[in-house]
Amino acid sequence: GMADSVMTTLSNNSTAEVSFSAGAADKWYQFTPPSSGRYCFKSCSDNLDTSAVLYDNQFAEVAHCDTGYVRPNWEDFHINEVLTGGKAYYLKVKMKTEAGGSFSLVSFADDYLDGSFASAVVENGVEKSGTINYVNDHDMFKYTPSGSENNIITLESSADLKVDIYASNDAYVKSATGKNISLPHNSSGAFYYIDVYKNTGIGSYKLKVSSADTDVSSAETVSFPATKNAT
Repeated sequence: GMADSVMTTLSNNSTAEVSFSAGAADKWYQFTPPSSGRYCFKSCSDNLDTSAVLYDNQFAEVAHCDTGYVRPNWEDFHINEVLTGGKAYYLKVKMKTEAGGSFSLVSFADDYLDGSFASAVVENGVEKSGTINYVNDHDMFKYTPSGSENNIITLESSADLKVDIYASNDAYVKSATGKNISLPHNSSGAFYYIDVYKNTGIGSYKLKVSSADTDVSSAETVSFPATKNAT
């Protein structure tokens, strides 16, 4: 339990290196946000299985995560919540991989969720402004094409950001670095995940998906894979 554990302080906008030996007990961390806003706690590992629970200063659960649905390792935990500035929060981290291992634990102010769970919805023609806030940050969006026209993703950034596109069943479609990426329309109600990220460093961007009513001859075309049948 917590009474037998060491409490380590996490700083805002920082990365801590965490190491678990085989069979090691859970680790506890304290985090006090400097101001009210959205904050992210995420493990960044090489195929380890980790989980976490976030508590408030009364040790009431705020959020928990077993599978973060983040890339490249879905088993990394990912908690992204609006927190109250100046109040202490406590993060309990568990290593589920029996052999243990080491990973990076990020604690950052963040604008959009990283995973395909509860992704931010992009509406046609509405621009989203965002920031890749830290190394390994992914901003994940959900978009449902409609109508009889193809749609175009426009990404404006000076930070050499990249876009990965996934189908509604999380099947990988393609990566793109071009400014304009073509999305075919569909009548099935299936949607895309649009993952904005940067291989190194950070940077801001503007993302917009709109009907292809302009010259899109230079756009990169993607095909829409079959949606996985419900089980």
